[in-house]
Amino acid sequence: MELRQLATFEAVVRHRTVTDAAAALGLAPSSVSQQIRTLEAALGVPLFVRAPKGMELTPAGQRLRGWARSLLEQAEQATLDVRG
Repeated sequence: MELRQLATFEAVVRHRTVTDAAAALGLAPSSVSQQIRTLEAALGVPLFVRAPKGMELTPAGQRLRGWARSLLEQAEQATLDVRG
């Protein structure tokens, strides 16, 4: 699990579609989809249900949501601390 995958996961949660998340991140939709698939494979669980109205979190995705935010915030704080 990589921080960029968690940031991508969080963007998909926030925007509810791969296309909108990709636009917000400045990535191609295929790159966003690949990062989500790689994250799901690494964790061994599906994180989203692909629905007509967008991506919906599975129970595992709901659990990861809180962890992702916490880990991304910690990484940001570590960066700020190290830079002084």
